[in-house]
Amino acid sequence: MFQMRNLSIKWKLNLIQNYFAEWFPRYHNQSNGTFSGVTISLSNLAEDPANYLFSYYNSRGTLRQGSDSTLDELTSKAVQEFDAKKRQSIVHEIQRYEGGKNFFPRLGGGTGFSLGWPAVRNREVFRGGTARSQAISTLWLDPTKAPLNKA
Repeated sequence: MFQMRNLSIKWKLNLIQNYFAEWFPRYHNQSNGTFSGVTISLSNLAEDPANYLFSYYNSRGTLRQGSDSTLDELTSKAVQEFDAKKRQSIVHEIQRYEGGKNFFPRLGGGTGFSLGWPAVRNREVFRGGTARSQAISTLWLDPTKAPLNKA
């Protein structure tokens, strides 16, 4: 990010150190109103796509970045749908709609990684439905994988 200072692009860098008191309400969830500009942060995203989209694109979402009545309706409908195929269809509709509006453009990138033992199976596997994809009740141990197999 700091290498951009050498480019001929005119921009003002504003580093904010006080994340929760200053940056989060002003830029992340825009509780103080919308702003004109660009902001970049690391994010810990919900595992369920419908919950993620509700958080960011519903006017009642905790991380709201931009919305309108159509996104309010679609995101509410998505989190209320329990049929995985229908829920996926609604999520795709939200993605297409937001792509045209571009309320919250996302830049690609990786913010971290997660490690797990090979023996722990079904970890972080999305199977549709609600945000139970990481629930401990869905995990199982494979005795043929490390570190359980002592071979």
